[in-house]
Amino acid sequence: EINAFLGSWLDAWQQQDVTAYFAHYHPEFKSNAHASRADWQEDRIRKISTPLAIQISLQNLQVAAANNTDSAVELQIEYHSTYYADRTVKEIQLVRSAAGSWQITQEKNLRIEPLPLARLIPGNTIFEFAL
Repeated sequence: EINAFLGSWLDAWQQQDVTAYFAHYHPEFKSNAHASRADWQEDRIRKISTPLAIQISLQNLQVAAANNTDSAVELQIEYHSTYYADRTVKEIQLVRSAAGSWQITQEKNLRIEPLPLARLIPGNTIFEFAL
């Protein structure tokens, strides 16, 4: 169930569907890096909508703690967009909503490793090139 939720979240991100992406976040979600949720959403809209294409792959998923109401997961994703690529380890806190679906309440990047510059073109083809 958690795997399906995270897959849906990453798919919304990759498809650049900000409405579906934000639906994965709890209404009380607050970013540590932004002054307000509105600032965070504005930043995410820009980062998700600007690239011509985004490709995200889940590299590793570990469920640190889980029960019927909340869960903590650590995952590693590889992200490629039109002009940027990285591998990030994230810690995500999930809570089950009143409707029974999972939602993200906290998200923290534990490690970010820039990847060699590559260009992702529409159609999700990656061309690497040297500067």
